Order: sequence, then C-alpha cells, then structure tokens
Amino acid sequence: MASSKKNKPNRILFYIAVVISFALIGSGILLSFIATPQESMLYIFDTAIEKLKVAPTKNTYTGIGENISIKSNINLEIESQKYQESLIPEDQTIKNLITNLNQTTTDLQFIHDKDNKKMLVTVESKKAESKILDLKLLIENSTEYFFIDGQIGNYVNNGNSTYFENITSETTSKDNIVYVLEQISKSLKKNISNEEFRTIKEQIDIDGKPRKLNKTTIEFDNTRLIQLFNKVLEDLKNDERSKNILIGYDNDFMKTKISKNKIYLQKDEKLAVYMHKNFFGRVEKYELIKKEGENEFRYTYEPSTNLIYIVENNIVKKKLQLLLETNKTEIIIYDSADTELGKLTYTSTDDKKTLTYLMKENDEITDLSFESKIENLKKKKSYTEVIDLKLKYYKATENILNLKVNFNNQVSSDTKIEEDTSNAIFASTLEEKKEVLIDKRINETYKILKGE
Repeated sequence: MASSKKNKPNRILFYIAVVISFALIGSGILLSFIATPQESMLYIFDTAIEKLKVAPTKNTYTGIGENISIKSNINLEIESQKYQESLIPEDQTIKNLITNLNQTTTDLQFIHDKDNKKMLVTVESKKAESKILDLKLLIENSTEYFFIDGQIGNYVNNGNSTYFENITSETTSKDNIVYVLEQISKSLKKNISNEEFRTIKEQIDIDGKPRKLNKTTIEFDNTRLIQLFNKVLEDLKNDERSKNILIGYDNDFMKTKISKNKIYLQKDEKLAVYMHKNFFGRVEKYELIKKEGENEFRYTYEPSTNLIYIVENNIVKKKLQLLLETNKTEIIIYDSADTELGKLTYTSTDDKKTLTYLMKENDEITDLSFESKIENLKKKKSYTEVIDLKLKYYKATENILNLKVNFNNQVSSDTKIEEDTSNAIFASTLEEKKEVLIDKRINETYKILKGE
C-alpha cells in the first residue's frame, strides 16, 4: 500500500505531462519544438505550398474550370526620351526596336479541353499587318505536335505526350503543381543530412531587444548545390506521378541532369542559411547569406515583426515592413536611416486584382501599376478579362522608359479544336530539336524588330 501511495504523485505528474503535451501539440508549439532542422529551414517554402493549395482560383468565381478557351490580344505602347531623341549611333537599334514594337500586335490562344484530352497553344505576331511570328503547340490523341512558320511548313509529330494522364476528374493542373512542389520539399529534407547543420548559442537582437537563441547554420558551395539539385531530380524521376506530370510538360524530362560544370556559385562564393530558434524550437529569425570572398550579402526575416532587412557587409541598406491582411499585402521600403523610399501594395477580390509599386531612390523613380478586371461575366460560359500594365522609369530631367501593355482576354468554355495534322512529319527526321528551332525563329523575329 505504501508503494502505491508513493507512486501516485508520479502518475499524477505523468498524466499532467500527457495533457500538457497534447495541448502543446494542438497549439503547434511542441511540433515546432520537435521539428528537424530540415523542416525548419523549409518552413517558409512549405507554408507557401499550403497557401497555394487552399488559394481560390478564378474557376471558383467564374465557374469555368479545366475546359477553357482564352483568346488574348496584346498591344504595346513604348516611349523613351532617352533613346528616341538620341543622336548616338549605338542607340539606333533601340530606337528601331521601340518604333517596330509600337507597330506590333500579338494574338495568343490557349484552348484546354480536359474532357477530350486536347490542348492548343498558338502565338501569332504581326507588324503593320505583316505576320512576323507564328508558333503552335498541339496535344491530341496522347501525341504532341508543333508548328514553326519559316522553319517547317507542316505540323511536326514530337512523340507521345503524357500531359493529360495526371489530369482526371479528381485532379487538376493546380493539384499536379502542388504535388510536385510537395515532392521537391520532401526530397530536399531527405537529401540534406543532420550532420550538415551546426548549432550554437548566440545573443542577437529581435525587434531591437537582445535575445539568447540557438543558432542553426547550414552552408552550401557550388558542388553541394549541384549534388543536391541532381538528387531532387532523381527523386522526381523515381516518383511515378511526379515523373508523368513533368514529362507532360517536357518530353525530355527524364534526360534532364545538371552538369557538374554548371556555375551557380563562383569558387569563392558560398550560400548559407541561419535559423535562430527559441527554447520551444520556433524560428524567430531567418537569414540567407551569400558570401563572396570578403564580402557578405545578408537577407534577414523576423516572423514576429514581419520585418526583412537587406544587409551588405554588416551595414543595413534597406528595411522592408510587411503588412499582411486577408485581401491586401503591403510592403513599405525604408533606407538605413528609416526614411521611406517606396511602397508595394497588392489587393485582391473575386473580380479585380491590383498591384502598385512606387520607388524613389537617389534621383531615379520607378512607378509600376498592374490591374486585372473580370467583366461581362456569364457564369460557366464566358467573360472578358482586361489587364493593364504601366511602367514609368525616369529621372527628374529625363524620361527613360514609359511602357503600357494591354491584354484583352476573351475567355469561354468553348473548347473546339480543329487542326489538320494529316501531313505531319516526324521529329526524328529533323536535324534540330523543337527548342532549337523555336529559339532560331524567335531570334529571326527579334532581328526584324531591330530593323536588321
């Protein structure tokens, strides 16, 4: 009996510990405490995936889903006092480009027929009613075709296409993108070992107050980045669904590999991630650091204050204050003396999205505005989407660039595709691949616009 009485307080403490543990799990505190360094490092990436997963799409508001047709007309207006009034011979090419682009219109078409597993993408540009570019991509009968004017006179059969294999009545294109991003996150966590992280105690300032936190560090050089990226590619290729999704976008995905000669970071450059955690394992400060020899560029984010600092060689160059609301995001930009330099504001409703950005630094001013509006909505049938983009970049004495871009999109659920592929030739008979031929054609168009 004495033994039973003696153990009773221990059992009570145990039950209390269990209750507290479940409460902590429910609040997410214990989960952050037991999170691995890999999970902590990729927390922001994973959070963005979760937000993408639950984010409403236009389909919710318009009623038009995966069976959709978009016909878009694009017009440009470009002005530049700096170049159009220039007498310098070297500026003549840019002057020609501005003149010709102002006379150019581009029509885009995207038809996506999920039910019949067909898709058509066309790009057609005209300069003063003269066609200068005509590209087409067609998927039907599980086969990819492409057409490039000026290179090949017929459709080219580019082999099997698995694009529609992973788009079913239960899954959408968005679902597939989310799935691939989740697999990339899992692969990164798997292929970064615990031994690569170092943890020390360090006192730092959070919101201007000194804090003693656990600092966890990981560092990458160019060789390690290439190794890691290739491991991720390998995991995506070994995952059946990821593989099929990515082959649907790129027939040559299974051949993709990053060469050991690829340069992401120079010999004296390193990329590091610092995470400063409190007692409960919650990250109170993230730092992304690029080291270039003796120079160091640091990007710091404090979740509790929503502040981002841009630091060069331990000197704060800019501070960004994030203000996050349900339908509005605002970023205020300050210099090192806390003087406001600019502001970016994004607002979103069902039928309208706007983005404005105004930045004044030294004697240069950047003024950007974007607006997308849905008009004439006939639920599940059609609507018009008007997109306007305006960009002004100027000094007090000179207009460097004044750009206006207008997209007029006619969207409907009519997905009829009528393309003749009866005379298609096989890609295997061509000397060059589709990507090379498209690059050549675009370069030819660029030369026309430059006046060459």
